[in-house]
Amino acid sequence: MKLLHLTFQVQYTEPVEEILGEQGLEAWARTGRIAGRDGDGRHEGSQAFPGSLTVIQAQVPDGRVDQVLTALEEFRREKRAHHHLEALVLPVERKIGMTPLEGSGESSERDELDPGSGGGEPTPEEGS
Repeated sequence: MKLLHLTFQVQYTEPVEEILGEQGLEAWARTGRIAGRDGDGRHEGSQAFPGSLTVIQAQVPDGRVDQVLTALEEFRREKRAHHHLEALVLPVERKIGMTPLEGSGESSERDELDPGSGGGEPTPEEGS
């Protein structure tokens, strides 16, 4: 499992969400209208620094990462204004709970911890 971290200009939120949906990524978290800096400089939602950014984070099964990145790269190439979209792929080392991803083959059982996953209460050997 990987964590996809996207940063882009707020006006492209809807098309980026559509791409994620087309790629079968139905579970994601979005933070919108945040301050940041990209290739056009600072964006703070003010007259001095107009515009703002959006961040979306989504879980992606390992075998689907290339397909998702290819779709996002196609979007970036459509217009010069799309070039500020940045995508980072980070490893997911531990996780609590399950977010089923349609068609991913992931378990749909929720909140079930693997005994060796590091979740839950510590054992007496681990301390508190």
